[in-house]
Amino acid sequence: MAMEQGSIGWWWVERGSPGIAWSRDVERLVATVAANEDSPPLVRLLYFLRECLGLGEEMRRAMEDGTQSSGEREAMLPDGRHLWFHSVVIPARDGTGAIRGIFGTLRDLTEQKTLTTELRRVQSALLERNAELERKDLVLKELLHQVRPAKDVPSPQPALELFHGTRIPRELTCLSPREVDVCLLIQRGLASKQIAQHMEITLKSVESHRVRIRRKLKLGNKNLAAYLRYAFGRLDR
Repeated sequence: MAMEQGSIGWWWVERGSPGIAWSRDVERLVATVAANEDSPPLVRLLYFLRECLGLGEEMRRAMEDGTQSSGEREAMLPDGRHLWFHSVVIPARDGTGAIRGIFGTLRDLTEQKTLTTELRRVQSALLERNAELERKDLVLKELLHQVRPAKDVPSPQPALELFHGTRIPRELTCLSPREVDVCLLIQRGLASKQIAQHMEITLKSVESHRVRIRRKLKLGNKNLAAYLRYAFGRLDR
């Protein structure tokens, strides 16, 4: 039987004598892990603290140097169970300052650690699942892109897919029909995200079209939207 979750048990080992004391929680815990139930209480307690919790070095430093220590400890029990505790080891001194023994506390963290470990496992599984869905989404988009008819083949007289019959400036005749579609939407004030939704393509494709348009029109640092508004505006004069 282990300690109740979050409960704090205590133990005491006196220096130079077999004197010990412990709380009921620690007594029950030690009883479940003792290698030999007939062993003296001191032997069973020290076995648990040193062998199961690995506190041997902390106890030695507390008894010899008066060093206080604390931290989380994992107890490896003989039956294969793992328990987690927050341990504090404190040297106890008498009125003259001499170390009379060592006092320690144990707070059970097993349930907390188990829940934290399970939460991390679930989070990791969700992240992996999300990554897998994103990979599948990319593959699907690529397949859809491959099965769609090619729409970026240059033509001397662009046949607009979205705006049939729309007059286009002479400067844009070097563009593909798809690029002209993008230019029409840009000069009408649509942002890249809106263009992607309107044309049913990805935002990345819109940005790629923008780069090619700027390169073909040799715009340099000029504002693309302003250039297109000026070019289309001249058609109305």
